[in-house]
Amino acid sequence: MGVRAAVRQNLAFTFALYNLWQQSETVFDPDVGEDSAGPPSRRYGLEINTTYQISRWLEFYGGLSANHSRFTHPFDDGTGHLGTYIADAPALTGSLALYVNNLGPFGGGLSYRYLGGYPLSSGPCVSSAAVNDFPAVATSCANAPTARGQVNARDEIASYPDGRAGVQEHPLEPIMARFTISKMFGRKESP
Repeated sequence: MGVRAAVRQNLAFTFALYNLWQQSETVFDPDVGEDSAGPPSRRYGLEINTTYQISRWLEFYGGLSANHSRFTHPFDDGTGHLGTYIADAPALTGSLALYVNNLGPFGGGLSYRYLGGYPLSSGPCVSSAAVNDFPAVATSCANAPTARGQVNARDEIASYPDGRAGVQEHPLEPIMARFTISKMFGRKESP
């Protein structure tokens, strides 16, 4: 649900609220390196955007998104981590940009994007979950292995030939700033 309002001819705001229930959240398995179907989830949040035409050739844009993302019941990711957090789901994102347009054949932009903090696993390692997942070998989170054949790390194999429970990060975009200049080539068509 949202609303867009043009306060003045050169100023517009957009505000939106959302609520999303999914029957299955896609989860990333770092040991295998693939996505798979996970448990149900709920996401809700808001988004605010502003566009301001400062002059005929200069435009400002700003956007902010706040999100609450959780599984609907505790999820065991197979390494003893048990909780409702959705890994790699940022709580806050934003962007700011200045665009240069209508300046003859030249145009350009400068933008800044922000990616807030995000959880690395569904929750903290819980010893009872690790023992449940690895009943033959685990007595706590400290000695819980991962499934045979799912780990291929030479520094880990010597000490833990079957792998070891841990948190592995699925890389996302870093904070970045971008500057762009462009020029249109070609002849103008007469009316």
